[in-house]
Amino acid sequence: MGQGTDLRVHVYQNPEQDKGNGNLHRPGIDATLMAPKMPKAMAPVSPAEGEHIRRPRGRPADSKNKPKPPIIFTCDSANALRSLTMELSSRCDVNESLDNFAKREQRSICVLSGSSPLMEEPEDLADATTATKSPRTSPLSPQRRQLCTHCDRPLPVCLCHALPPAPLPTKTKILIIRHPHESRHKLNTTPLLSKTLFNTTTISSRRLLPDHLPNQPPPAIYLFPPSPSSPAVTLSQVKSTNLLNYQSTPLLLIVFDATWKHAKEMVRASEGVLKDFAVRVCLDGVDESVVGGNIYDNELILRKEPFGGCVSTLEAVARCLGVIEPNGDEIQAVLIRVLREMVRLQAGFLKPIKPRPKMLKKSKHKEEENSELG
Repeated sequence: MGQGTDLRVHVYQNPEQDKGNGNLHRPGIDATLMAPKMPKAMAPVSPAEGEHIRRPRGRPADSKNKPKPPIIFTCDSANALRSLTMELSSRCDVNESLDNFAKREQRSICVLSGSSPLMEEPEDLADATTATKSPRTSPLSPQRRQLCTHCDRPLPVCLCHALPPAPLPTKTKILIIRHPHESRHKLNTTPLLSKTLFNTTTISSRRLLPDHLPNQPPPAIYLFPPSPSSPAVTLSQVKSTNLLNYQSTPLLLIVFDATWKHAKEMVRASEGVLKDFAVRVCLDGVDESVVGGNIYDNELILRKEPFGGCVSTLEAVARCLGVIEPNGDEIQAVLIRVLREMVRLQAGFLKPIKPRPKMLKKSKHKEEENSELG
C-alpha cells in the first residue's frame, strides 16, 4: 500500500459458519478493509479564535440580490427663501404692513416685484354718487372683482339704483337668524333687507338662543312652512283674525335664512325657545306636491326651490310686511322691486339652456304606446 494510507480492520466472529465447517476450536475471522472518511477542508484557526467562532455578517460576496438604495431625509433650511403673497385691504400702507409682518414673524423680507392698478379714493365719502362706484381693489390682487361700497355687490350687478335713498322705517321688528354658510353665498338677499329696512337685525347662528331676544320679547311670529308636528297659520288667516292683535301691538318677525335643508334643522333646534312666545306662520300657496320654480321660470326666483310656494327670504319678508304693516303695500312694492332687479341682472349672465326631457322606463314607454294604440 502507499505511504500514509490508514486502514481500519473490522473483525467479527460467525459461530454458525464455524459449526457448519466442523471447526469448533478456532473461530473464523472476517476482515474488511475500509477507507477512512476525510474531513472537509477548513481554514486554519488560531487557538485564541477557536473558542468562539462567529458567522460573518453582511451580504455574501457572491450574492445576486441587489442592495436597497439608502433612504435620505431632507428638510428645508430655516434660512431658505420662501415665496409669500400678501393681500392688503384698502387704505393700508404697504411699507408699514411689510414692516409689521417682518417683526411679527422675525423674518427678513425681500420684495422682488410689485404691481397694482391702484386708484385714488374720493376724499369725501359722504358723496353717494362718487362713493357708490368707488371700487375695492387690492394691491396684490388686480384681477379681483370690483365691488360697490354702498350695496357691496360687484359693479356689473350693482343695485344702488333700485335701493331706496334711506332705509324704510317699520313698526315691526325683524330678526333674521342667518346660517353661517349662507353669509358667504353671493346670492344671499339678507344684506339687501338690511339696506332697505331700518328696523332689521341680522344674527349669524345655527339656531335661535334666548340671548338673541330682548328681556321681555313682544308677541312674535316666525315664517316657515307647516309640518305634521307643527301646524302653521297662513297670512290670510292672520289678516282675517287679527292674530296677536298686530294692528295695535308691534310684533317681532323672526326669519330663518338658510338653504331649505339647513333651515329645517335650524327651526327644529329653535322650537324649544319659539314655542313659549311665537306663532308659526306660512305664506299662502305652499304645496309640496308641486315642483318648485327656478330663475328661468319666475322673475322673483334666484335659486331652485324644492316645491311650490317656497320663496327667497326677501320675498317672504315683503309679503309678510305687506299684511301686518300699516303701509305694507308700499314696503312690499319697494322690496319686490329690488328683488326683481337683482334677478334680472343675475339672469343676464346665464346661458340659455333647454330643459332635459324626462326619461321614462321601458315598461312605462310600452304602457303609453299601448294606451295610444287602444
